[in-house]
Amino acid sequence: LATDSLERTVVIKECFPQGLAQRTADTTVQVLHAEDAGTFDSVLNRFVVEARKLSRVSHPNVVGVTAVFRENGTAYMVMAYVPSRELQEIIFTDPDYLTPDRIQDLARQMLAAVKAVHDADMLHRDIKPANMLVDDAGRLVLIDFGAARDNMSANSRKVSSLMMFSECYAPVELHTPGLPQRPDSDLYSLAATLYTMITRQVPELAATRGAILGNDGEDPVQPLAGRVQGYPSDFLTMIDAALSMRRAMRPQTAQDWLNAIAPADDPSEGAKEPEPKPPERPTPVNVTPSTKEEKKEVPEETDAAGKIAAVCLTVAVLVGFVWSGLLSTLDFDVWP
Repeated sequence: LATDSLERTVVIKECFPQGLAQRTADTTVQVLHAEDAGTFDSVLNRFVVEARKLSRVSHPNVVGVTAVFRENGTAYMVMAYVPSRELQEIIFTDPDYLTPDRIQDLARQMLAAVKAVHDADMLHRDIKPANMLVDDAGRLVLIDFGAARDNMSANSRKVSSLMMFSECYAPVELHTPGLPQRPDSDLYSLAATLYTMITRQVPELAATRGAILGNDGEDPVQPLAGRVQGYPSDFLTMIDAALSMRRAMRPQTAQDWLNAIAPADDPSEGAKEPEPKPPERPTPVNVTPSTKEEKKEVPEETDAAGKIAAVCLTVAVLVGFVWSGLLSTLDFDVWP
């Protein structure tokens, strides 16, 4: 820890590639072997470029980089200090903190952080519980980009071998030189982190999984969906998919993963319940003039006199019909 010119507490990260550098008596950093001078300079330049890229990533779930400078034969990255606990510490010393609801919330924050890094055209390459902090408000912050590289990765195999990562959380492509590393590589590590949070067990090495599956054995990393209770099935299914040894089965971007899981405030396994529709209003009736076959209805209370007149008229017509019928049956000659 240190204090910057604005009297803020900050964290300073030094570029000191193990196996390439050594520290002299006056704390200067220099290359260990003269033949590696070019590689050391390449690592140093990439460290500075990385710090500058990270300084442009403004996201609440990604540690803020406030400055980068060269000194003592190497380079330094200045980052914001986050009072918090490591996620790794929480997993193994305070497991009750990690309820299903909290894990789902932290997962969405992880995905948001990784998306911000990928949108800056970078890969983290060392996502693991020890590189995530959780503050008292429940905010997760992704830290330690010491293994991060831009997507134009180093041509030197030696530089690639210097990328630090934790094997239990790394996909096989991070173990094998020459295999392409893409955003789904970080998503594998994120899924391995969630697997550890849920099961309290670190997943088997990807290389070991590959060897077992190659011999038609059973994958030691068993699916969470259908086996773990308390989580929406789509949430567990996406973790299983991201942990797949087959890259085509993994979500290809953090946004794909976010789109596939239910909203944070939705406890169900699917989409939100549809909102109740308001009661339908009665359709107004258009009143048109009556035709020959239609009878025009008139409210009784407003046209009583009219109804009486109509009844009288009807009776009169009927009497007329009857009377004419009777007349037609009579012989008028019998009348006096």
